[in-house]
Amino acid sequence: SPTQLTHPYTAAIVQGALEVAHRHGYHVTLIPTEQWRGSLSRDQRILTMTDGLIITTRRSIVPDDLAKVSEQVPVVLVQFRFPDNAMPSVHADYRLAAQRIAEHLRQRSVKEVGVLWARGISPHPTKPVLRSVFEEDFLPHFQKLLNEAGILFDPTVDIRSVLVSTDVAAIRKEVRQWLKIAQRPAALCVADDFVAGAVLQVAAEKRLRVPDDLAVISLNDLGIAEKLLPPVTALHIAPDELGRNAAKLLIERLDNDIVPSETDIAIPPRLIARNSS
Repeated sequence: SPTQLTHPYTAAIVQGALEVAHRHGYHVTLIPTEQWRGSLSRDQRILTMTDGLIITTRRSIVPDDLAKVSEQVPVVLVQFRFPDNAMPSVHADYRLAAQRIAEHLRQRSVKEVGVLWARGISPHPTKPVLRSVFEEDFLPHFQKLLNEAGILFDPTVDIRSVLVSTDVAAIRKEVRQWLKIAQRPAALCVADDFVAGAVLQVAAEKRLRVPDDLAVISLNDLGIAEKLLPPVTALHIAPDELGRNAAKLLIERLDNDIVPSETDIAIPPRLIARNSS
């Protein structure tokens, strides 16, 4: 059950997939990837009981092993891509998200922007890795748009780091360091609503006015942003729609043996403007 999942984002993806799967007579089993340890292709118990897989995380996933799995059952990825786009992927349209957020900040005459995001899997010099759609589509396009608008977004100032969104102490440390060098008015685009709440706490400690001194935007609306003080501008990427589309793609392959013609499906997000920016 998705109610067993601790993060509302993942729970919404699963709920969307469940709706479609049950409508077509499929049962859904949740499998924690931590138990695979890069060897799912050797777990015949899982593969024999599974018609297909929807994978929502890169954690503990090894591309070579996943390629072997896809030879046995169909696989659909959510929010990341396989090397050479060799597997179907459903994800938010992060290039569109970058456009909407950059325009929003340009209209508000922001001088400098930082992004507080959990750093993904670093590229390997010889081995392929599963590619984050956010890091591949959003960050480069966002930087280009901000540079064109005359807004500072220097990668050396970018404060992405290895964070867990509930690690408030780590978030506060990162935010304080960035605020020491950021030009005002500044803006922080942060991983999700949990991080946004921590940033608002730091702003209050520093006596920074939100949004006059510091604008805050959540890049993953979890339904919490609107309840914060002030309510936080948030990117709604519709995780339930990601789950529905992933399930539709997989079931079409299972029921009709049709390899989808479109293997990179981008779901348009909405930017919900609130008082924090």
